[in-house]
Amino acid sequence: MVNTISEELIIEINSLAEEAIGESIVVGVDNKILEEGILDSPAIIKLIIFIEKKYKVTIEQDEMNIDSFSSINQIEKLIKSKIG
Repeated sequence: MVNTISEELIIEINSLAEEAIGESIVVGVDNKILEEGILDSPAIIKLIIFIEKKYKVTIEQDEMNIDSFSSINQIEKLIKSKIG
């Protein structure tokens, strides 16, 4: 079974959050990742590296902003815009 982009992001974000805070959390596609403190800055960098490797895209400096990474839905839109 192939996971959707949002499913893969949920898995990765849950893993990064667990690594950062030491406990498992449940993240939905509309959760505010930064505002809710789900991921901190180092975890966001790890997420960007994951996205670049997984989807073979480059996240430009000006795309690394609170709007593009506000939720899984927003991140998925960014990825889809890059992979066409």
